[in-house]
Amino acid sequence: MRSKIISFIIGGMIGFCLWSIQVNASPIGYEAIQKQEIADPEEYMEENRIDITLEVEETCEKYGKEYNICPEILQAIAWKESRCKPRVSNGDCKGLMQVNAKIHQGRMKKLGVKDIYDVDGNIHTAADLLSELYKDKKNISKAIDAYSGNTGSSKYAKQVLLIAKCLDMTGGE
Repeated sequence: MRSKIISFIIGGMIGFCLWSIQVNASPIGYEAIQKQEIADPEEYMEENRIDITLEVEETCEKYGKEYNICPEILQAIAWKESRCKPRVSNGDCKGLMQVNAKIHQGRMKKLGVKDIYDVDGNIHTAADLLSELYKDKKNISKAIDAYSGNTGSSKYAKQVLLIAKCLDMTGGE
């Protein structure tokens, strides 16, 4: 009986420690965003006319939490890919995150996404993909580059992280 109680207590302590590590861990990409240098983020956002809609911001927050990805990175990708316009199409790439609907048809089905132009479904699919790429690459810049179809280091990831830094510093305003 005593050994069962001790095992229960130790198991609970281990579980709590793992939970607190997970809860206190920074979202994927947070450190990379913090390393970006920018003198005046508000000026940068104004010059580049970066404006994230409330719907996109809230949806990125939702899937950022679900996939432990910094939501500003998802917002920055939406801005880079489509200027946050959900009905944009470029060949097989669709929606505000420019998800390739043919390649990711199975992913969409698994996630229950029926309309790739739907903001929630598009961001959900993109967050799932970015999370998978991060697990494979173990580096957010490389994952962002892979997301955009680049195989090496590119300006794309640097631009996404810079926009994400501005969004983080200004609260998306």
